[in-house]
Formats: sequence, C-alpha cells, structure tokens
Amino acid sequence: MSINQTESNPKAFQAGGKLNFFERYLTLWVFLCIFAGILLGRLFPGIAIALDAMSIYQVSITIAI
Repeated sequence: MSINQTESNPKAFQAGGKLNFFERYLTLWVFLCIFAGILLGRLFPGIAIALDAMSIYQVSITIAI
C-alpha cells in the first residue's frame, strides 16, 4: 500500500503545518509574561493586594475571566 493519504483524499488535513509568529515563539511569550508579572509585583506590591481582594469564594475573578 504505497498510496499516499493526501493523494487519495485531496481535502485531508496535513498535521504539522506552518506555525504563525505567536505560536512559534509561545515559550518566549510565556517567560516574558512571567517576568513582567514578577517585575510588576516587585515595583507595585499594592497590585497583588488589589487583585487578591477581587475574589469570590477564594476564586480570583481576574483569573476566571
């Protein structure tokens, strides 16, 4: 059976297509967001307190959104 799947079904989706800019550098974005969060927490400690105050039944509203 040497028939290729894409030859037998022209509408078949090929896995592993091209990644866009955001997907290609997703790990970098995650690390940048972690770093920005730590930096904001150090520079403005009141932000953490304000975000913690926005919770209902120990569920953070900002994270839930």
